[in-house]
Amino acid sequence: MDNNKKITIENSLKNDNKLNKLIKNQYVSKTDKPKTPLNRKSLLFILISILICGIVVMYFIFGKTDNETYKVGFSYSPRDITNIETNPPIDKMVNNVNKCIEECNLNGNCNGVTFNKDTYKCIGYNDGVLMKNSPNMLAWAKDKEDHAKESKSILLHKTFQQTSIKAFKMAFPYGVYDFNFSFKIHILDWYNSSHGYWKCVFFKGRTDLLDNKFNKINKTQNWEDIIQQLPEQCIGVWLAPYTNNLRICVTTERTESTKKTYPEPHQQICHHKVCINTSDVNIDELESNPDYSGHYTKFKNIFDTHEKSTNGVNKNNNKNQGYNVLKTTKTTEEENNKVDILMEYYDILNVPLDDVFFISVNIDKNIMEIYVDGKLNFIINLEGLPLFNKDNLNVKNETCYNGYLYNINYIPSAISFKDIKKIYKLKINNE
Repeated sequence: MDNNKKITIENSLKNDNKLNKLIKNQYVSKTDKPKTPLNRKSLLFILISILICGIVVMYFIFGKTDNETYKVGFSYSPRDITNIETNPPIDKMVNNVNKCIEECNLNGNCNGVTFNKDTYKCIGYNDGVLMKNSPNMLAWAKDKEDHAKESKSILLHKTFQQTSIKAFKMAFPYGVYDFNFSFKIHILDWYNSSHGYWKCVFFKGRTDLLDNKFNKINKTQNWEDIIQQLPEQCIGVWLAPYTNNLRICVTTERTESTKKTYPEPHQQICHHKVCINTSDVNIDELESNPDYSGHYTKFKNIFDTHEKSTNGVNKNNNKNQGYNVLKTTKTTEEENNKVDILMEYYDILNVPLDDVFFISVNIDKNIMEIYVDGKLNFIINLEGLPLFNKDNLNVKNETCYNGYLYNINYIPSAISFKDIKKIYKLKINNE
C-alpha cells in the first residue's frame, strides 16, 4: 500500500473517531445530564395539584350529603291534608333545592320543604310528613332533634304595619301561669306623628272597648287611658310617649294566698347556717313559724326597705316597676277574701333607636324575667299571677311607632336560658 492511500485511510479514521465522540457527547448531554431542582419542584407541584383535585372530586361524589338529606321523588306534605296552612312559612321561587333547604333552615317556623325542579317552586310547612311523589319533586325534612319548641313557635316573621294574630295559634300555657313571648324590634324614627303619645308594639287582649272598626287606640300620654281602653293584656308591649323607654305589662290576679311580699325574687336569707330562698316562702309563713324567727327578722328588714307606695311604685326611687289596680272583688261572703285585678308593668329604659334589638319575656308564676339581646337583664317579682286571655295578638295598632317587628315568638311555658339563646339566634327573614 502506497503512502498516499495510507495517509487517506488514517485521516478517514480520525474523522470517524471525531464524529463518534461528538455523537457520544451529544447523547450524554441529552440523556445523562442531571435533572435540575426546578424540575423536581414542578413535578411535586403537579402531583399535589392532582391530589387536591382528586379530593375535591371525591367530596362532591361521595362526601356531599345533599343527596342523603333530601329525597328524590318525594314531597313534604302537611300531616293533615284537610287543613293545609293558607300561609305556609315558605312559599317562593328559588334557584335549586339547596337554596330551598337553606330557606327552611333560616325560618324557625319551617320543618320541611318540597322543591319542584321543573318550576323551581319551594314550599315548606311547619308540621308535615315525607310522601312518595313524582320524580321531579325533591323533599327535605329537619331531623327530629331540630324540631325544638323554639323553632316551631314563630307567630309572625316580619311586619311594618298593623296586623293581628289569631288566638287559636297560641295554645293555653301548659302550666297555666307559665309562658314566654320573644321578639325583635327596629325603631326607625322616634320623632314622628306619634311623638307625645303611648305607642303600641303589640298586646294580647280584647279590643271591644276601643269602639271603632279599625281597632285604633286613642292618642294619649296617660297610661291610665291605655289600660282603661285595654284592661286585659297578657302581655302588652308599649313605647313611652316622650322617651325611648319600652314598657312590658301584664294583667294579674292578686289574692292573699298568691301575693308575694318579698321584694326581690331568688334572694337567699341565712340564719344560723340555715338558708331559705325568698321565692319558696311567704313572709307570713316565716312569721308564724318559731323555727324561722331569725329569718323573719332579716326578711322583714329587707321588705321594709323596699316597701311600696299606694300606687305600686317602689319608694327606693325604682320607678321602673309599678302597677295599677283595675278592680277589687271578694271571692265569697264566708271567706271574705279580697281579689285584686292589677295591670303590672316594668320599664326598660333607653332602648336602642335605629338598630335591631331582641326582647324575651319569660313568666313563671310570680316571676317575670326580661332578656335583652339574649342576656338576662331584669328579674321582676309580680304582685299577682298572670291572667292569660283567649284573645288575639294585636300588632302595631295605631297609635304606633315607625319601624319593624321581627320573629314574634310564643311558647306556652316558661323556658330555659339555653332555649332563649336559640330564639335569639334565629335569623330574620327580610322578605
